[in-house]
This record gives sequence, C-alpha cells and structure tokens, in this order.
Amino acid sequence: MFRGKGSPRSYYPLLTVGLGVLNAILLVATIILSVNCYKGSEKNLPLHQNMTQVNRELKQLQTNNSDVIHEKETIHRKLDEVLMDHQQIRLKVEQLRSQNDILQVRKDHLLDEKKHLLSSMSTLEGNCGLCLPGRDLQKSTCYYFATSDDLLKSWKSSRDDCISRGAELVVIDSREKQLYITETLLAINFNLRNLYHGGFYIGLSEECTRGTWSSQGTWTWVHGAKLLEGYWMDGEPNDADGGEDCAATYPTRNPQKAWNDIPCSHRLKWICEMAPQRARVSI
Repeated sequence: MFRGKGSPRSYYPLLTVGLGVLNAILLVATIILSVNCYKGSEKNLPLHQNMTQVNRELKQLQTNNSDVIHEKETIHRKLDEVLMDHQQIRLKVEQLRSQNDILQVRKDHLLDEKKHLLSSMSTLEGNCGLCLPGRDLQKSTCYYFATSDDLLKSWKSSRDDCISRGAELVVIDSREKQLYITETLLAINFNLRNLYHGGFYIGLSEECTRGTWSSQGTWTWVHGAKLLEGYWMDGEPNDADGGEDCAATYPTRNPQKAWNDIPCSHRLKWICEMAPQRARVSI
C-alpha cells in the first residue's frame, strides 16, 4: 500500500485537533449562551412575576365582577318582588278603604235606623196603654181614622160609629191639629183619585147637637161650640143646592184650605177622637 507524504492519513491528526478545537468552541459558545439565557431569565423574572400577579388579579376581578353581576341580579329580583308586594299592599289598602266607606255608609244608615227605632219606641212607650189598637196618640188625644174604602158612612152614621167607640167626631179647633190631620190624610191617601169622595167627616155641621137644623145656618161643633176659625177650600162653604150642611176635611197640599161642605147623606170616611184611656180612667 502506498504511504506517500501527501496521503490522506497524514491529515487525520490535524482533523482530529480541528474537531477538538471546534468542539471546545461549541462548548464555550453553549456555556456563554446558557449564561446569557440565565441572566436574561433573571432579568425577566420580575416581569414574569408581575404578569402572573396581573393575571391572578384579573381572574379575581373577573370573579368579583361575576359576583357583583349576580348580586345585582339578586337585588333587581328582590326589588321586583318588593314592588309587587307594594302593589298588592296598595290594592289591599284601596279595597279596605272601599270596604270602610261601605261600612261607614251602613253604620250611618244603622244609626239613622236606631234613632228612628228609639223615637218609635219612645212613641210606643208613651202611647202604650193610652190609645186602643188602631188609634194614634197626638197631643194627649187618641185619633181613629176610618180609612177602609169598603166602609163608607153618612155624617150621622159616622158620628154614631165614633160614639160606639167611646169617642166623637173630631173637633179641629187649632191650626196645629188641622196640620196633623192633613199630613196624616196625605200619608194614607197619597194616591187619591177622586178628591170629592176622598174626604173625611169631621164633627162640624149646621145641625145642633140634638139633631135639629140650625135656622140661622151657623156652623157648630158636636160639643156645641160655634166655629171660630175654619180651613175651607176656596169658595167654600157654598151650600150648593141648599143641601150641604156637613163638613169634611180632605188631604190637600195646603192644610189651611182643606174643608168642604157636603150633603150629610153623602157616604165618606170619618175621623174620631177620644181622650186617652188613662186620663178617662182617672176621671
């Protein structure tokens, strides 16, 4: 084998040395890079820590923000519930006020009824035992109003009926008495159709108490007293056809113009009066 001076084997030692040097250089370069990287890491460590802290705080803020949003939603929900409760309470208050108004009206009505009942009770207590059933007590006098449409009588028959009851045809000798009788007749004859036939005989006629006719035509009460003040309708008494010798009172709107002269045979209702029972017993 040829081993001349310029053979490739002669370069092996140099190549080996070169490779060793190159390896040394690479090692040094690696060390230098490692040191530089380490130094760079040391310099960037605070920044990395800051970034980590920022990320941590950001996550915390996100968590807090979620909590705030949740709390806000909870508050809104509770607010809606409170508003709904407030609306219901307001409706209940309005209902209670309405019910209170109704109850107040009922209370006032009951108070009025109570006053009326107390007044009626006082009247009944005052009348109890004084007037017989069907009679009205007014100013210490018992009145009987014959109001049946099926039972009409002449003036004399009407007086006989009163006498049979221990009474007499009414004598109207005061305005107060005339007002009371007219108001009572209006109450019981409010829908009167025929005014002429709707009168009530009173104890006044042109007859004497003994039943004979008065030659002078003087109006006289059943107890014998002459008429001093009358409450005649306009144009009355007119003694139409010379035969109207008895008086009757009517339910007119003006109590001062309520009397009319009428034939004594005419059939009408009538009014009796009598003293209270206790007063009669005491006499």
